[in-house]
Amino acid sequence: MRPISELIRKAFKTGEAEYLGEIEAVWPQVVGEKAAAHCRPLFLVKGRLTVICDSSAWLFELTGKQGKLLARLRQTLGQEKVKGVYFRQGEGAENGENKDPHR
Repeated sequence: MRPISELIRKAFKTGEAEYLGEIEAVWPQVVGEKAAAHCRPLFLVKGRLTVICDSSAWLFELTGKQGKLLARLRQTLGQEKVKGVYFRQGEGAENGENKDPHR
C-alpha cells in the first residue's frame, strides 16, 4: 500500500505547481512589464508551460517570441524544467487592478 502523501503528490504534481509559482514571480522580468499586464502563466504540465493572453494581438506577439521567452525563463531560473511555452487566448489573463476593458 502506498502512503497518501505519495498519491497526493502524484495527483497534483506538486513539484510543477511549486515551480509555476517561481515562474509567476519572474514573469514580468521575462516578458516585460507591458506584456505581463496582458498575459500570465496558467499551468505547467510535463514541462509544458501554458500562458493565457487577453487578446489575439498579444497571443500573436508572444507566440512569435516563443523561443526567446523560453531561453529567458531558463536563464532567469537557472533550470530547464520548462520544455516549451504555449500561448492561448482567454479571460483572466490580465494582471493588476482597474484594467480598462476597452484597451
